[in-house]
Amino acid sequence: MNKKIVTGGKWMTQPIMNIHNGSYDNILQRIDELLIYTSKRYSKVLTIQGILHLPDSYNYNDTELITRFFKSLNEKLNYQYSKALRNGKHANCPGMEYIWVREVGSDSRSAGKPHYHFCIFLNGHAYSRLGIYCPEQQTLFSKIVHSWQSALETKFLYTPFVFSPSLVTFTKNGQTRLERYDRNSKDSLNLEYTNEYRRLFFRLSYFAKVNTKTNNDGIRNFGSSRIPRDYEVVSRDTGQYATGQGV
Repeated sequence: MNKKIVTGGKWMTQPIMNIHNGSYDNILQRIDELLIYTSKRYSKVLTIQGILHLPDSYNYNDTELITRFFKSLNEKLNYQYSKALRNGKHANCPGMEYIWVREVGSDSRSAGKPHYHFCIFLNGHAYSRLGIYCPEQQTLFSKIVHSWQSALETKFLYTPFVFSPSLVTFTKNGQTRLERYDRNSKDSLNLEYTNEYRRLFFRLSYFAKVNTKTNNDGIRNFGSSRIPRDYEVVSRDTGQYATGQGV
């Protein structure tokens, strides 16, 4: 079945990157759904956008790699949350959602070598920033790096392998905070919200580009978390929002 391809610099009413050979409509749709869902669920949303690189000697046909990464990250986030609750501390559920795409390098340096672009959507009341990488500290940055290390080393269990934190990189402007309400008034909508939403959607539209995605190697090139059935997500362009309880 052929996937619908969008060309030009606009999807619905949202500005997108005008990329040669176009963008996949289904990926743009899922980005929109995740943004609407998380923004409705949480009044503050933190998004982190980055790239996961593979070692030169890695088995590029590992179909479960990205699944292990998100499973590990979700476990780390929930463990810290549960630990805080057990210790009687106030804590907010991280509520992670995510989207990822697998691309294969096309330049002479990385030709044939895959990498993953990802974006995670978090409850902005639980996390306010990425932080710095420090193995001894439980920053969000460190959790992401350790999760990628865990995902890779599952396959390197009997193979000499020295993990480098440089296998995880974060894009310029890859950290965004969406706030629905004005900081000085919980009853007043944040006038900058729509503009920030559009800027974020534009950056994430890069995920949907047709170029550098392979469709003939039997490995998925796109995936995301699932939106609960009790939320009805409709495109922002219709003027409707997700149904369900938000915080």
